[in-house]
Amino acid sequence: MKETLIRNLWLMIIAWCLYLNGYTLIAMGTALITGVCVLVKKGEADLKRSGLFALCMYTVILSLYHSGNIPYFFPSLHIFMAAVMFDVFACIEYFASMKRKDLLPILMFVFGAMIAIFIAIAAAPEDEYTLFSKASLYLFGSFIFLPYLIPMTYCYVVRTLRVIERRFIQKQGV
Repeated sequence: MKETLIRNLWLMIIAWCLYLNGYTLIAMGTALITGVCVLVKKGEADLKRSGLFALCMYTVILSLYHSGNIPYFFPSLHIFMAAVMFDVFACIEYFASMKRKDLLPILMFVFGAMIAIFIAIAAAPEDEYTLFSKASLYLFGSFIFLPYLIPMTYCYVVRTLRVIERRFIQKQGV
């Protein structure tokens, strides 16, 4: 299960690289095929939970996308993000069923990559960005990482709270 999720995230990195280099159709195809592979491998999914979560995240991303100047530079991002949300929809069940000890390294890697990108954006000189501002770069970085980071964090926190609750109940019972 862990290997499938890691392969999925690597393929999504490739899809983002393809998209950022102008290969939009190939990037969308990669994202959709990656999501289908995860769904086929998992077999069963809680469609209500996963679908509602992915749809809510897509709605927020779409509203943020249209509120800035990102559509001028990436006019097809909303379509690519729909393919990304399909992959997120497929991965949510993996996040929910993974053990905490397996999910934590992946969560830390994604969080570390997001922080590294944000540090690189902060280190870039302001005069290099006249039309596409640093705020848009931060927002774009959020579009890349947060669709995976938010559900992973949620699943990790829920599992941690369950462990804490179980330990508390065991302590009360003794």
